[in-house]
Amino acid sequence: MKNLLFRGITILTSLLVGLLIVEAALRMFPSLISVPLLAHFPAPLRHQIADRLDYGSVNDYAVVTSEERVDRGPPIYHPAPNSTFVSVRDPVDLQVGAIEVTRMDAKGFCNPTTKAERLNIDVVVLGDSFVACTGVEATDASTQYLEELSKYSTYNMGVGGVGPYEYVELLRKYGFDFKPRVVILNIYEGNDLRDAVRYEAFLKSGRDRRNSEEEFERVLSGSYVISLIYAAREWLLRDQIKWLFDKDRDINYRYTARSQGAIVPLNVTNQDRGEVRDAKRLMNGEIRLDLWTPPLTTFKDLASSRGFIGIVSYTPSMHTAYAHTAVFEDEKTAEAVRTMSTMQRDWLAKKTAELGLTYIDLTPAFQKAADEGPLTHFPANVHLTPYGHRVSATEWTALITKALGPTATNTTP
Repeated sequence: MKNLLFRGITILTSLLVGLLIVEAALRMFPSLISVPLLAHFPAPLRHQIADRLDYGSVNDYAVVTSEERVDRGPPIYHPAPNSTFVSVRDPVDLQVGAIEVTRMDAKGFCNPTTKAERLNIDVVVLGDSFVACTGVEATDASTQYLEELSKYSTYNMGVGGVGPYEYVELLRKYGFDFKPRVVILNIYEGNDLRDAVRYEAFLKSGRDRRNSEEEFERVLSGSYVISLIYAAREWLLRDQIKWLFDKDRDINYRYTARSQGAIVPLNVTNQDRGEVRDAKRLMNGEIRLDLWTPPLTTFKDLASSRGFIGIVSYTPSMHTAYAHTAVFEDEKTAEAVRTMSTMQRDWLAKKTAELGLTYIDLTPAFQKAADEGPLTHFPANVHLTPYGHRVSATEWTALITKALGPTATNTTP
């Protein structure tokens, strides 16, 4: 009995010493933790480690809290003032000019640095990562091209990962400071409906998907090794076992199209499969476009009360820009996303007319540009190339020049 007890104590002691060694090693060398596992660490410790390793985390973002939002929606995370982000780009995107380092201005948005100092701005542009600088310099974003083409002062307030409800709140929080004469609210075809669904889900659950810090996570964050065990469990359950039963896993969203006389593979990394899922849900009536009505109505009311011209713009997905020559590997995917494109554009044209908002569908311009010039979207990250940003700016310039006339605000700080 004594031998058994001694052996048990020895095993427990060895286990404890081993855990302490691992704990010390992880604290000294957190880079030993792989990124897939780190993604499942309890939030407080995950953010701490990300800061030590210079990874992007919510600590690199400014936050508009739910309490600060008029609509009490989910927290809005946008880059912190003067922050720099490094993103790894696919080689195929690098070959067509994508960049990997993005620098933000003094307000945390993607503009040439002096723009944040301006007191008045003619045109503020709201949107997601298709307005923001995703793989392009601030000088190659649509908002900067708009300033150069139109001679009106502009400011880019695009933020990745948000949707129409957030656009309106960002306008309230930051945009009114510039006293804009025109505000463009840009809808992206691929995922702005998804973001409206997420908004509605947050109102029901109150759970912040990006910064959950429940009490048990704060407790777990006291230990690296316990957090590692927890993360391994979450990785196994969520990334491996759940993946086996994930319906999105089998979605094939790849296609080819003709660009400058050559057949080019597009969406080569099979990105954004959730768009296909949402397109099918929209076709089946599981989600609805009326989710966009509240933010558009609010946008109209703000335009009236604040005295600016409100413009709703629509940016097509890459497959819609290349609809004339796009050939999908999966025809069911093609049917779903093409139907969603048509439904969204038809709905927006009707709703903006009802609200008295100016609406511009950029799809025809992008399709013409895709037929005539270089790629409008990057083939892997599927966001706009500098050429695609210029397409948007050219169309906006014609519309805004007609609305505002020849007088522009001085663009110097």
